[in-house]
Amino acid sequence: MSKEHDNEFSLKIAGLSNFSFEVKSHSITSGQPWGGVTTTSDSTGAYFTVKAGRSNSKDNAHWFIQQLNGGSCLGDSSSGSVPGSLNFAFIGTMSFNHGGKQIVCENVVIGQGHSTRNTWWLGGPKMSGMDTPVAGMIKSTTNSIRHTITFAEFVGYISHMDMGVISI
Repeated sequence: MSKEHDNEFSLKIAGLSNFSFEVKSHSITSGQPWGGVTTTSDSTGAYFTVKAGRSNSKDNAHWFIQQLNGGSCLGDSSSGSVPGSLNFAFIGTMSFNHGGKQIVCENVVIGQGHSTRNTWWLGGPKMSGMDTPVAGMIKSTTNSIRHTITFAEFVGYISHMDMGVISI
């Protein structure tokens, strides 16, 4: 029987305000419920709640990889470079204020899979980065050539990644 769960994921960054994520499209395993994505934020980070069923599918991972369109992604505590199967995935525009500036990052792709626990993936077509056995990092261009967003995960992170803003 399909059941909708509150799937929670966070991006940690000090000094964040006015965070939003506008979902443009999503992929979920056939027969699973999709209740959408809500976000909240405080001065320490952004918090996603994805109301959705959990049933791994290679189709969702394939959809996620297609949305990357040659870009990079990062999985929390994952040994792979891309997901092999996902419960669900979604793409949209992330915006927030940090350091007195509004930051907009388009086509951010987020997905959740499951191996021994729920694992989260984040990436996008304008993202590039690296992954190692103990940590990973990807960076993304934004609406301003003066800012780069970085996302990082370290072994042991569960359902969250660190996020940073680099002003150039």
